[in-house]
Amino acid sequence: MIPPLLASILRDFCHVEWYEMTELKALALEGDARYDVALFRRELADCILSHPAIPVVQINSLTGNEFETQDEARQWLVEIQHGLFGT
Repeated sequence: MIPPLLASILRDFCHVEWYEMTELKALALEGDARYDVALFRRELADCILSHPAIPVVQINSLTGNEFETQDEARQWLVEIQHGLFGT
């Protein structure tokens, strides 16, 4: 299960039809985010590390992606993490 904050950010910023990483990063860096950036970062890291329990069906539902495996979903989440936080 994806925590509510992470789920809302994936839905609102990471949908295949409106992938808004630049905007998400700007909000986090400028301090204008209407969410707890530290909590989001922890939830994202926890989801990536939840071997092998990444909820692919839920991620696909939230984002419109069509990941078939947990490894595909995990790699995508890692790319988001690197793009936003450089880690």
